[in-house]
Amino acid sequence: MKRFKQKYLYVSLALSAFLTAGSAQAEIEEITVTANKREQSLQDIPMTVSVTSAETIKQSSIVDLIDLQTAVPSLRVNQLQSSAQTNFVIRGFGNGANNPGIEPAVLVLIDGVPRSRSSSSLADLPNLERVEVLSGPQSTLFGKNASTGVISITTKAPEGEMGGLVETTLGNNGTQIIKGTVTGPTGIENLSYRVSGSTNKSDGIATNLADDSLINDRDRSAFRAQFQWDAADDLTARLILDHDKIEEACCVTGPLFRGPASAVSDAIGGAALPLDATPWDRQIYMNFEPYNKVSNDGVSLHIEKDLGYATLTSITSDRNTDMKSNFDADFSSANLVKENKLDYNFDTFTQELRLTSNDDSEIQWTLGAFYSDEDTFNNRTVIFGDQIGPYADTLISALSDGDFNLDIISEEVAKGAALQVIAGGIAAQAPTLTAEQVQALANDQFAATFTAAGMDGVNGVITAAQQAGVQVLTSDQMRAQFFVPGGGSQGERFDMNAKTLSLFANVEFPLAENWSASVGLNKTKDEKTVTADVVIEDFFATLPLAAVDPRLSAVQFFPPFTNYPNDSEDGVFESDDVTHTLRLTHDLSENTKAYVSHSTGFKPTSVNLSVNATDATKRAADPERSDNFEIGIKHSHDSGYINAAIFNQNIEGFQSNTFVGNGFQLVNAGDQRHKGIEIDMKQQLSEEWVMGLSAIKIDAEYESFVNGPCDHVAIDVPAPTEADPTATVSTLVFPTVACDVDANGNSKGIKDRSGETPAGIHDWSANFNATYSFNVSDAVSSFLRLEYVYESEVDVVENVPGVTSALSGLYNAAAYGGNGVGNIPATRSTRNFNMSMGFTHNPTGIELMFWGRNLTNHESLLSAFPTTAAPGSYGGYPTAPKTYGLTARATF
Repeated sequence: MKRFKQKYLYVSLALSAFLTAGSAQAEIEEITVTANKREQSLQDIPMTVSVTSAETIKQSSIVDLIDLQTAVPSLRVNQLQSSAQTNFVIRGFGNGANNPGIEPAVLVLIDGVPRSRSSSSLADLPNLERVEVLSGPQSTLFGKNASTGVISITTKAPEGEMGGLVETTLGNNGTQIIKGTVTGPTGIENLSYRVSGSTNKSDGIATNLADDSLINDRDRSAFRAQFQWDAADDLTARLILDHDKIEEACCVTGPLFRGPASAVSDAIGGAALPLDATPWDRQIYMNFEPYNKVSNDGVSLHIEKDLGYATLTSITSDRNTDMKSNFDADFSSANLVKENKLDYNFDTFTQELRLTSNDDSEIQWTLGAFYSDEDTFNNRTVIFGDQIGPYADTLISALSDGDFNLDIISEEVAKGAALQVIAGGIAAQAPTLTAEQVQALANDQFAATFTAAGMDGVNGVITAAQQAGVQVLTSDQMRAQFFVPGGGSQGERFDMNAKTLSLFANVEFPLAENWSASVGLNKTKDEKTVTADVVIEDFFATLPLAAVDPRLSAVQFFPPFTNYPNDSEDGVFESDDVTHTLRLTHDLSENTKAYVSHSTGFKPTSVNLSVNATDATKRAADPERSDNFEIGIKHSHDSGYINAAIFNQNIEGFQSNTFVGNGFQLVNAGDQRHKGIEIDMKQQLSEEWVMGLSAIKIDAEYESFVNGPCDHVAIDVPAPTEADPTATVSTLVFPTVACDVDANGNSKGIKDRSGETPAGIHDWSANFNATYSFNVSDAVSSFLRLEYVYESEVDVVENVPGVTSALSGLYNAAAYGGNGVGNIPATRSTRNFNMSMGFTHNPTGIELMFWGRNLTNHESLLSAFPTTAAPGSYGGYPTAPKTYGLTARATF
């Protein structure tokens, strides 16, 4: 509580300092935004908008949206197991990665064109005017997938005069970035153009120990061409064509805790990570070459017609995103998986028509409609490697305390099959007997057979049944079908078509002197039609082992899946909603506004386009519905501004997609609420110094989440010095997976997390920056920018222990015969210091800039997860290391 009060005191002092600094002589330029789909001053719009200018992006050496999060504390961008698996989060809310059927909760727009998936938004930022981050539900004007916020990117339009820029960057880790743009007239009257391109390459910063190759490299390119035709004073058309691609080997992970399953795979594979390995060593085993390939292509036509009383805007776009990846998902030296391919394709058509008032009336309004038609294709294959059998056999023995192995299970299942064969024969010969009488006779006959001949007798019964045409397997035949190399998920093919229509309207009007209001409404209807064609070859996963020993289900990797449409499922998922925005604004003075608002958001049904790890019948997550109550104040003066908002934001039915070790668990969280304060300020202290501060405080809670992922918790074990030095892998104890149980004491496979604090949401996030501008000489100007990025420590996910050292010491020591080390909590924090210094030769327009990011080399985690197919082991994705370099830029 004391620390909490201190932090609010610091914020109050900062606010006071900025509010009393208005006497400085220098002025801050007005910031223009389009958050309401019309150009307005940042200080006039009654909502929370964080704006990152082209100048800030340049001086901070921000390359893409992942870098952008350092400048916007309310924004978090997590890149996970591949370049395309990235989540955008605003105010702690957001999802959309790891499953192509899950649409994002944060909408990304580039020049008003929506990017339907995060994988289509990861290219290097083009030649920009600004980036706006809109906090809170924005569905009224932006429709679906804006239930928690919007990232709106505005690029520089073509210009009628010749000009351009060439830029090159050299940095550590072999970084080479080349960018360029040129604009000017085409020679055709009133037709201008802008062409931009970039390449971004760097060496890998991680090592694949299987072949000593480098991974986590950077290899990206982008091209963008624009043509603008000013056909008349009241008519403009703008055509944009773009292409970008990513071809990288990504992404490295590292051990947080290596349990017995990891010891098994290491022993089978014949090699292991060092005992003291951490995620920040950036070492991994991948037994085949990983790759991530993303390609984006798009064309859009923007037409604006001035009708006098209003402007008619039409934005038509057609986009295609293709993503392919392959990586060794078990991250061990054992050849457990020989292929883990993902193949996504999104083909998206969108059309927006909008009529916006543009006269001087006190009443301003917007009417519009938005339509999208998207085809999604997804195929995943996970093929067993040639060491999967020995691994599963040893793991089953360890999980069951030696009670089971594959031979024992095949024999027990064969016994059950023989008993059913005997019972069937008795029932056919004596149809008048009751079921109880038949079973009693069958039990006696089976016991006699087994006593006389053991498994030979059992298999003899089965062989005779096979000769009679009965579909049944002997124990040897069954054992041969367990974990066959080349088996696994042969194809998880899903085809989905999604059609969406949104109608929206917004009106702003005066109420009384110094009082105004706005009302917005949106009606969105979404329909998805899905076809599932899944082929699985995992006979072991078909056995009802959970009733025998629930621990064995951890080795049933690919349970049976029922394809659809079928007789009981049509594969159609419909959802719709009406959302609104209500705002009341009061002008306290010429430079100060206060506002109160309530807004709602909608994210339609998300379909699980993969084989669910916990429930194959769970096809989709129901729609998300969000609401936000916000009170804000905006104050500006000649030398700066300060904007602050208190928010209370809630999502009902949050679509949670958690990795649980052998797949993703897609469920709805009942009710998740985030309360907090968001602050954004900038102050010109003098002609030379500009200072900025942005911060957000979030108090988050699951008000209701009955279907949460189970806990992976530590158990009481002897201290390492008390451990049996002769212990083997099979005698080691696994961490406990704690789930809720039903009335009979059986695990539900879920945990009620109502009342808990959601993982991965920082209590405090902040960015403090200061820029000093000065002249070296009459011809050379310079700047120095200092930036500190802070995020408080937080557990990254619910189902990975925050601290695992108590187990790590024993397991590593016993399993590997060495000294266990660890104490690697699955937590995330940020303490990054960034700096840049630039020099511009004004007569020639040539610039040089030295820059560095994360110069403190702060080590933390992006996320964490239960290691794939290795119950009791956990891994994490490390944050980016220190980077630095030199950028040369010439404008003309």
